[in-house]
Amino acid sequence: MMKKIFGLVGAFVLVMALAGVGLANQTISGEIVKIDGEMVSVKDSTGKVQQIHVDPKATKKTGELKEGAKVTAQVDEKGHANSVEVKS
Repeated sequence: MMKKIFGLVGAFVLVMALAGVGLANQTISGEIVKIDGEMVSVKDSTGKVQQIHVDPKATKKTGELKEGAKVTAQVDEKGHANSVEVKS
């Protein structure tokens, strides 16, 4: 009986953890207002500026990142960009 309960609890925790991974990423779109090393400040359509970390080795980049460029970034819960795409 206890094995069944622990098994169900374990399965529930696993499902919730996997669901959390899918919900953790967010999309940030806007204009680059500042680049400071690996940190890029993006101003979204509401005027909010968000800091994202663009790792030169790990982040997939499409286009040239420069101030004034319009971008869309896929960012994890810690602010690390998985990908950044410059819009024409």
